[in-house]
Amino acid sequence: MKLRYQGFVLIGVPLVFELTFVAILISVISTLEAAATREAHAKQVIGKCDEIRLIGASSYMTLFSMRLSGSQAMQKSYRDVMSGLTKNDEELRQLVESDSPDSKKTVSEYLATVDHLARLLEDADGAYSKLSTRLGLTGPTFVQFISEAEFFEEFSAYWIRQTAQAEKINAIYAPIVQEFQPSAARQRSILYAVILAGVLTNIIIAIVLARVLARQTIVRLDQLMSNIDKFAVGVLDLKPVGGNDEIADLDGKFRQIAMSRHASDELRRSILAMVSHDMRAPLTSLRGLLTMAIEKVYGDPGPKLEKMLRRVNSEALRLIRLSNDLLDTERMNSGNFEIQTEEHFLESIADQAFNAVSGLAETNEISIKSDLPAEVMLSCDGDRIVQVLVNFLSNALKFSKKGSTVWLRARTVREGKAVRVEVTDEGPGIPPQSQAAVFERFKQLAQSSASRKEGSGLGLSICKALIEAHGGTIGVDSAVGQGSTFWFELPFSAH
Repeated sequence: MKLRYQGFVLIGVPLVFELTFVAILISVISTLEAAATREAHAKQVIGKCDEIRLIGASSYMTLFSMRLSGSQAMQKSYRDVMSGLTKNDEELRQLVESDSPDSKKTVSEYLATVDHLARLLEDADGAYSKLSTRLGLTGPTFVQFISEAEFFEEFSAYWIRQTAQAEKINAIYAPIVQEFQPSAARQRSILYAVILAGVLTNIIIAIVLARVLARQTIVRLDQLMSNIDKFAVGVLDLKPVGGNDEIADLDGKFRQIAMSRHASDELRRSILAMVSHDMRAPLTSLRGLLTMAIEKVYGDPGPKLEKMLRRVNSEALRLIRLSNDLLDTERMNSGNFEIQTEEHFLESIADQAFNAVSGLAETNEISIKSDLPAEVMLSCDGDRIVQVLVNFLSNALKFSKKGSTVWLRARTVREGKAVRVEVTDEGPGIPPQSQAAVFERFKQLAQSSASRKEGSGLGLSICKALIEAHGGTIGVDSAVGQGSTFWFELPFSAH
């Protein structure tokens, strides 16, 4: 799976589950709300029935009191009570409008009984009013009320019937009210359980997905990094990371680059082997013949020819040094660069360096002078330090003008724990911003065409590697127009 899709999976799967979880929550809450609505409706129906019964009883007692007292205020109160009875009758009908047929039938029978009781009260009120008018009574009509016993008997019968019907309504709606509390408690428990389970499950899904996807990615990235580390040290046993995502694509590209780089390295090694062996051997032989000719082994060549032979010898020596530099660079790249440490006198090392560059100094008409402390012994690889000094001196001779002097000096530093060796010339100097670059591989300072000098750009980088391999430091002090001083510091032992 592509990495770009793994993010969608990591987000999408928990999101889908979250939506399912929300749907379940909505269902449970809807069920709970529906139960609460049914419970409230049942309470309203029961309450309205009880209220109608109370109003009916109140209307009877108000009528009785009105006829006993003959009060106009009581008559108004009676009319208000009867009006309230009518209003509650209509409200109860509306409440059960959407209920089941059985519930509506029971309520309708109850309301029919209530209506009959209301008509009885109205008939009794009408009869009492007619009697009072016929007899011209303006006071209490208690006696007349008692004489109309049939109204009382019928009212009592319908009151009993109303009570029985109210109990039937309670039998229908009371269980709904009684069932709500335990049902609501169960629904709440289910709701809590769903919330807890949903949250935990969502967390677990997210963690599992993240762990699985991250583990697959990390394991394959580790394999890719292992391949890179192996290739960095020259091992080509590179295991494929597998998969079909961006990591696999990166691994494929890296393996292609690695094989291409390996082929290039093999070609480079072949060329360097040819340069360092097949070319250096004839150059060494040629230099030997030139040396014997210069030393007049074959006779006196004459001043002009001798000067030319010395120049050819110097160029042959430069080619040998170049091949040595290339070979040293290859050894450093392959990790086969070794230092053989022994005790050497600094004067002996300096003499070897002088001898190596004497021809170049003579050709360039530059003198070399030294100022060295006596009997200073260095713990170093003598040939490698000679190589460093030869490079310093050769550069100084190349960039110094004719008739100038190159100095080789040495002094103790670090409170007598090290020796500092310096080569100072009278050349054009190096700008401050360019001084660090002179020790980089294949770096050469920009020069005018008139003053451009031949070189590979490897010598000083090799010198830096050699001195640092000895545990020392290397550097340059220079100013434009005031010459340069190349130096290195090495630990030493004095005898």
